[in-house]
Amino acid sequence: MVFEAFDKVFGIFFKLSSNEHINYVLGIFIIAFLVSILINIITAYTMDLKKMRSMKEKLKKLQEQMKEAHKSKNTKKLQKLQMEMLSIQREMFKQSFKPMLISFLPIIAILSWLSWKIPKNISIVELPFNLPIFGNNLGWFGWYIFVSIAVSPIIKKIMKLEY
Repeated sequence: MVFEAFDKVFGIFFKLSSNEHINYVLGIFIIAFLVSILINIITAYTMDLKKMRSMKEKLKKLQEQMKEAHKSKNTKKLQKLQMEMLSIQREMFKQSFKPMLISFLPIIAILSWLSWKIPKNISIVELPFNLPIFGNNLGWFGWYIFVSIAVSPIIKKIMKLEY
């Protein structure tokens, strides 16, 4: 039932040309791109980006102070700075956890649909180089991950979501 609904919404991306292979390449590319946009929209509305930027800046300053404390062998100051860094990192994790939690279910649903939609053991893309885990022949999931990793930073930059 759910997969049929996804077919109606996203199935069009697998019918863009008369070549089935190109349809898989383009369909997965477009869906990975759209999912990246979705994740970034969720992030924009659920995360306090000003707070994240501020905490990132604080961490940068603390790292500089830690270098100085390390050089001067001031272990008490070093421990204090490490505790402060851990506190900020914990808060940053809490901030980033909310968008991850919200986007988890839609992503799992879309990935499950892709797994159902695309035939098993077919090569979607052959890369001119080897990737450590995937090799150079990528199935639908490898291509999805590859595209997601490539487009996500671009989308973040366009949407000004860097922190």
